[in-house]
Amino acid sequence: MARRQTKIEPRGLAVTFAVSNLILIIVEAVYLILRMRDIILYPHSPVVPHWVEIGVNIILFSVLFFILFLSTYLSLAVISKVKGYRRTAKLRLSDILPKDKYPTVTIAIFTFNEPVEMVKKSIETNYFNIDYPRDKLQLAVCDDSTEEEYWAPLAEYVDQLAKEGHKVFLIHRVIRKGRKAGAFNELINNYADTDYVAIADADYMFNPDFLEKTIPFFYTEENVFAVQTPQFFRNGDNTWISRLASNIQQWFYNFLGTFKDKDNAFFFCGTCGVIDLEKAKAVQMEEKAITEDLEMSTEAITKHGWVTLYVDEVMTSGIGPEMMGQLVGQYMRYSRGNLWSLRQHLADIILSNKMTFKQKVHYFHNNAALMMGVAMLIVLLEPFLFLFLDIAGPNIPVFLTLLLFFMGNLNFYIVYGKSFREFLYHLFFMNVMVFKLTAQFIKGFVLNSPGEFIRTAKISATERSIRKRLKYVFSLFWLEILTITGLWFILLFKTGILTPEMFTTLFTDLQTQGIIDFIINLDI
Repeated sequence: MARRQTKIEPRGLAVTFAVSNLILIIVEAVYLILRMRDIILYPHSPVVPHWVEIGVNIILFSVLFFILFLSTYLSLAVISKVKGYRRTAKLRLSDILPKDKYPTVTIAIFTFNEPVEMVKKSIETNYFNIDYPRDKLQLAVCDDSTEEEYWAPLAEYVDQLAKEGHKVFLIHRVIRKGRKAGAFNELINNYADTDYVAIADADYMFNPDFLEKTIPFFYTEENVFAVQTPQFFRNGDNTWISRLASNIQQWFYNFLGTFKDKDNAFFFCGTCGVIDLEKAKAVQMEEKAITEDLEMSTEAITKHGWVTLYVDEVMTSGIGPEMMGQLVGQYMRYSRGNLWSLRQHLADIILSNKMTFKQKVHYFHNNAALMMGVAMLIVLLEPFLFLFLDIAGPNIPVFLTLLLFFMGNLNFYIVYGKSFREFLYHLFFMNVMVFKLTAQFIKGFVLNSPGEFIRTAKISATERSIRKRLKYVFSLFWLEILTITGLWFILLFKTGILTPEMFTTLFTDLQTQGIIDFIINLDI
C-alpha cells in the first residue's frame, strides 16, 4: 500500500522556518555570551590595549544582538500571523448608539502646496460622501501652503462651501511653526471643539463608513488614544517602485501591524486614523519631531497608558510613491525621526509603569527598527577590525546572524505568497538604503538632531523621470556594492587567501583555453 504524502502548505513551511530560526537564534545568543566572556577575560590583540578591544567588541556584539532581536521579532510575527489574529470592525456605531447620541467629529485634511483639484476631491469625498449625521460633523482644512497659487483658490472654495451652510473651514498658517505637528496643535487647541478628530493627508479619501467602523472602538475598548487603519495606495500598480511601496505597506500593516496590535502596541501613523481629542490635548504633538505621529503615540502610552488600536481593514486610499527618490525620501524621514524619538523616549519605554513588558518590546521595535542600516554596515565591515587591529570578534556568527535576518524577511514572502522577485526588490531596496540609514542614525540618534520635515510630493512618475531616478538609485547601489567588495578584496589579499599569482594564472588559462572551455574544465 502506497504511503500517503502530506503536502506542506506555504504557511506551515513558514512556521517551520520561524521555529528553526528561533532555535538557531538561541544557540547563537548563548555562543555570543560565552565568546564575549572569553574576550573580556583574556586579551587577544597585540596591537591595541585590552580595554579598547573590549569596548569595540561591546559595540559589535550589541549590534549582533540587535539583529538577533529583529530576527526573533520577525519569526514571532510570522507565527502570530499564521495563527490568524486580526482585529476587524465587527460593530458599526449605529449598533451601539442612536444617531442623536453620536459623538461629534472633526475631519482634518492636512495640505502643503498640494494640487488644488486633488484637495477639493478629498474635501468632497471626506465630507459630503461620509456616512455621518451632518450636525455631528465638521471638516477643517489645515493648509500650510506657502504659494498663493495653492492656498488662494482653496480658501475661495472653502469659503464658498461655508456660505452654503456646510461646516467646513480653513486654517491657513503664514508662519509654519512646527510643520504638520504645529498645524495639528493649532487645530486641537484653538479650533476643534468635538469629541474626536479624524486625520487625512491631502491625497487620502475615506470610505463612506470610515467613522461608523472606527469610532465604536473608543466605546468597546479601554484607554484608547487612537484607532489606526491601513494606508492603501490606489496607484500601487503604476510603476515597479509603486508596487514595491505597496508591498512594504502591506508588510508593515498586515504583517507587523496585526502582531503589534495583539498586545495593544501599535501607533498612530499620521493619517487614516481617529484620535480622542481630549487625550490629544493632554499629549500634544512634539513640534521638533519629523515623525510626530510615532512620537505622540509613544508619549501617550509611556506617560498615560493610552493605546493605539490597529484595525486591519482597508477603509481609505491614497497616493503612494512612484519614484525611488520619493520612497527613499520617506524612509530617510522615518529613520531619522524614529531614531530621534528613540533618543527622547528610550528611558521612558524602559521605566514606564503604564506599559506591559510586551508593549515595551513592541515600542522599542517601533522606534528602533530602522537602526538596521547601521547594524548591517557594521557587521559587513567587522573583519577589518581583525585585519588592521588584530581584534578578536565573534567570527562565524556574523554571517549566521545575517542569514537569520535574511530568512526572517523571506518568511514574510512565504506567508503572503509573494514572488521571489518581489523579495529581491525588497532586498535590493534595503541594500540601497544601508549608507543612507547609517547617516540618519548618526544625525537622529547620536547627534540628537530631529531634522527637517520634507513631505512626499504627490506627483506621478514619467518615463523620463523613472529613467533618471533609476540611474541615480543604481549608482548608489553599485557604489555601496563596489565599496564593500573592494574592502573585502583588500582583506582577502592581506590574509593571503588571494594572491596576485592566482589572478595571473586565471587570466593565462582564460587566454589559452577560452571562456567556454575554461568553465567546462573547471574542477569544482
